[in-house]
Order: sequence, then structure tokens, then C-alpha cells
Amino acid sequence: MGFSIFGMAYLSNVSFSLYYNIKIAGETFEKQRLINSLYKILAFAGGTMLLVLSTSLIIPWANKNNLPIPAEYSTVISTVATLGVCLSGSLKYILEAFNKMKKILSIKDENNTIEAARANALESNKAVEGE
Repeated sequence: MGFSIFGMAYLSNVSFSLYYNIKIAGETFEKQRLINSLYKILAFAGGTMLLVLSTSLIIPWANKNNLPIPAEYSTVISTVATLGVCLSGSLKYILEAFNKMKKILSIKDENNTIEAARANALESNKAVEGE
């Protein structure tokens, strides 16, 4: 379930990014960027599965090596580790997708979208640089 949530959040972000970058920012579609995004999600899924598995195996390993962890703690530790790993990636992409959706919806003049996107980018850069 956690991987499904992450996948939906990631694909939502990709969808909004495609629209924003092509229709609003005036960029051209680059097939390689989309392929790189697919590689990224595959790498993240594999890495996340290994991370969840490794955190889940710590408790049996500790018990086997004379560091007994009570069963109720084991359940909590495994659950928190699994949720934490899946939630951190999901929340990142949910927030990015939400912010892109807000940018898309905030453009008032569809005819001047490229200029509006550039002005918005300039404003964001000034805010980051502290000007």
C-alpha cells in the first residue's frame, strides 16, 4: 500500500510537471527526461524495499544475538520504520505536486503563460536569494 501511495504521488507530480514545463514554461518535451524519471522511480522503489527489509530484519537479528527486544516493541519499531520510509518519499512528491498544481491554477492569463512562468521563477529566485 505504501509503495502504491508513493507511486501515485510521484506520477501526479510528473503529470503536473509535464503540463507546467511544456504548456506554461514553454519548454520542449524531452523523452530522455521522462525515461530518467522512470529510472528514478525504479531505483527509489528498489532502494525503499531494501531499506524497509533491512529495518525489519534488525529486530530478529538483535534477538538472535542475545539482545532480546520485547514483541510489542518489535511491532512498533517495524511499523514506524516501514511507515517512515514510505511516507517520507510520498510526502515529498505530494507537496511538489500540490505546489505545481497551485502554480498552474494561479495563472490568470493563459495567453501569457510563458511570461507569467518566467516572472514567477524570477520572484522565487529573488525570495531564495534574499533580495
